[in-house]
Order: sequence, then C-alpha cells, then structure tokens
Amino acid sequence: MDLDKKDLLILFFLQQDSRMSLSELGKKLDMSPSAISYRLEKLIENNVIHKFSILLNHEILTPNYQSYLVELSINDLSDHSRLLSILYNSTFFDRILELARPNSITGVTLPLSTTNLKELTSILNDFTAIKSFSITPVLADHHSIPSDIVGENVSRIYCPLCQKSIKGEGIVTEIDNKYLSFCCRDCKEQYTTNYEKIKNSNNPN
Repeated sequence: MDLDKKDLLILFFLQQDSRMSLSELGKKLDMSPSAISYRLEKLIENNVIHKFSILLNHEILTPNYQSYLVELSINDLSDHSRLLSILYNSTFFDRILELARPNSITGVTLPLSTTNLKELTSILNDFTAIKSFSITPVLADHHSIPSDIVGENVSRIYCPLCQKSIKGEGIVTEIDNKYLSFCCRDCKEQYTTNYEKIKNSNNPN
C-alpha cells in the first residue's frame, strides 16, 4: 500500500493518542471525519494497523494487584538451574513452580511496587536463555480452604459433637476462622446449629 503524507500523519496522531476522535483528527489535518474514517478502514484492510491497543499507567495500577504470575519458556534445559538461581536470589518471588512441561518455569511474585516490577522485567529481558515470558497480574489469591471438604487420612481426630474417632475420611468445615473435622454431615450440621444458638444468646444485639 502506498501511503501519502495524510496517512502517515493519521498514524502519527493515533500513536500519540489512540482515543483521538475522528473530528479531532479531521481538524488537525483539515479533513472531514468521513474522509478520516475511509482512510482508517483502508489502513486496517491493508494490515498497516493490526490492532488498536491501550498504554497502561502501571504506577497507578500496581497497588491494586495482589502479585504477579510469571511464566517463562527457556531455550535450553541446560540453563534451567542457572535461571532458577537468579529468580530465587532476586527476592521478588513468593514461590516458584516447576510444572510437568519441558523448558518452562512458573512463579508467583510477592506484591511488587512499580519499581520492583520494572526491575524484574529488566532481569527477564536481559537473560538471553529465556525464549519468551509473560507477566500477568493476580487480582486475588484465595488461600482459604472451602467448606465441607472431605479430608482423607484424618485419623486420631475426634468429632467435636459425638466424640467418635474419625478414621479415613472426615468432613472439614470452617467455623469462625477455625477448621473443625466432623465424622459426618449430620454432626457438622447439628454442631453448627448449636454453635449459632449459643453465639446468638451471648450477643443479643
């Protein structure tokens, strides 16, 4: 596609501010919005513009993220140990996982400031053994165990309601930030009901 001066100026202005309206572009180039729209369609059709994207201000966004999921793909398995050592010593990671996937490492960072995030990105960019990597913000980390989990091998534990020994499997539930194991769902339901009655009688308001 042969681009003229106006095509190049449209691209320049959109790179500076992708939210610029057709009317604003038209005023800058002394063209009608419909003429700008026509040229944009041609630029898209001819793959001059692949996609429209946004540039984020990470200094504002960073405090809103719990942490980051970092996924790495490395060129050579011989670099695996050296890369792990660098990541461990970087002090950015809460945990690093080795998955059943060749030449890959996955890590979860600690909460990072904007400066820390830039430093980590710089480290990953400078490590030539890394084939590719992605850094994805973690919005929430659900550590708590869901209610009513069937727990295996919970021997030597006694049901808090009937006092029977729990062998093999138990029903685990959370009550006021404490995890209790019951021998069956009936005991769990009865204990929870009694607990709520006592709690409500002690706190009438």
